[in-house]
Formats: sequence, structure tokens, C-alpha cells
Amino acid sequence: MPYFTNGNTPCGVFKIQGKSVSNNVYIGPVTTLVTELPFESEITAWGITGKEWTEDMYASFLPLELRSLPMLWQAYDAGRVGRSEIIVHGSTIDPCFFSEECFFPLTPSLGCLSAFEIWNPNDGSIMESHQKSLMELLPDDRSSLGFMYVVQVDESAYRLF
Repeated sequence: MPYFTNGNTPCGVFKIQGKSVSNNVYIGPVTTLVTELPFESEITAWGITGKEWTEDMYASFLPLELRSLPMLWQAYDAGRVGRSEIIVHGSTIDPCFFSEECFFPLTPSLGCLSAFEIWNPNDGSIMESHQKSLMELLPDDRSSLGFMYVVQVDESAYRLF
């Protein structure tokens, strides 16, 4: 469920708050992307003038033709009920533990978005990191980071790995 802490990541619009480095050994040392849901921060942090969140304000972040998709309202509802602290991060967990799962070669997270990474078992160095590649694409200037859209896709339609 996208509304509960440690549940599935809700689909919809997130504000990118900035970059950070986690001290969690399962996330690893690669820079993370810190996001905010609606209601998690003041509405003015999203560049909107107003005192509190409304559905119309959230809808203004969605393309007109997509505003009626229930999936894209999960972030609004999750924020409204108090969900918070969803980050985009890598993973030091060996994906082989999950080789029989539908999300393999990714590893599960506690409700965040976890990127694919491979670590050298001999010396612990990073061999491949989609998280690092993503972070290198984004500017370092916090004010330039903007927004992120999370959309669930039919994973049976294609295989990424």
C-alpha cells in the first residue's frame, strides 16, 4: 500500500528537496535524492502561494490529460495521511538473495525507490550503479532540482535487465 510508512512507493508528484549521503550500510555511500510528498513541507516550498494543500493545487502539477488517473493521486493521499521521508537510493544488498522475485535484480527497500547497484565482493568497491548515474545527471544546485514523477508501469511489457 502506498499510504503506509515502509509500504510501496506512491505514484505521483514529489518535490526534490536535495541530495544527501546516507550512513545506512544497506543504502551505501552513493549520493541519495531526498524527496518530499505533498503535505510533508509547506506548500510555499513547492512554489505555490497558499496556506494549505488542496486537490486543485496538486492537480496543477499534473498534465491536464493525466489528472483523472487515480494512480497519480497516491502521492497526494500518502502525504495527506502523514507518509514522509521517501528517498531515491542505491543498495548494498546482494540481489542474488532475491533471484526468484519479480523485482530481481533490484532489492527491496522500506518504501523508497531503490536503484540497481553491483558491489565488488572482494574489495567492496562499486562496479555498477544506476544511482550514481542518476545523481551525475542532476545539478548540484538545490534550487534547480525541481520535481519528480513516479509512475507504475506494467513490468510484463518489458524487462529492464
